Amino acid sequence: MISEDIDTFDEFEREFTNQYWGQTQQMRARQDLTFGSYRVGGYESRENYIIKKYSTVRHLTPKMIEEDIVTQLIRHFDKEVVHAVALRGVKTIKDLIELMKKLDDVDIKENRNTNKRNYNNYQRYDNSQYPSLKERNDSANERSGNNYHHCAKNSRRIYSSRCEQISRIK
Repeated sequence: MISEDIDTFDEFEREFTNQYWGQTQQMRARQDLTFGSYRVGGYESRENYIIKKYSTVRHLTPKMIEEDIVTQLIRHFDKEVVHAVALRGVKTIKDLIELMKKLDDVDIKENRNTNKRNYNNYQRYDNSQYPSLKERNDSANERSGNNYHHCAKNSRRIYSSRCEQISRIK
């Protein structure tokens, strides 16, 4: 990359672009735009996914029309998202990002409600038939205490019988 014949900033910019944003990198970005897909249930929100993809493909040469980029990005999502985009008539990346943010917010609210329902359903079960944690611990302590005393008694009896046997031998 470092070349002795770089004299101007324009030459540097051209060399830098060829090295780090050349045909191979741009081809991969175009393939990802065409064949990529959003992973539902992943850690990335739809909004961040769109922002990340757009920030890469907006620098392609020759430049793509924004509406074409939006059309390609929409294909990364499931049918429900595609229908929501079609109903809203989304044509710009700004509108697409806003819609994805709203859909992400709806998903977050639905997950909260689902978690709350699951918690309430769990609380409905009658747990009185099961011992509490304190009761289980007390019971375990009693059992292990009894076992200790039982073992201690057996150990003393065995020890004393051994002592008797040894004293008889002497």
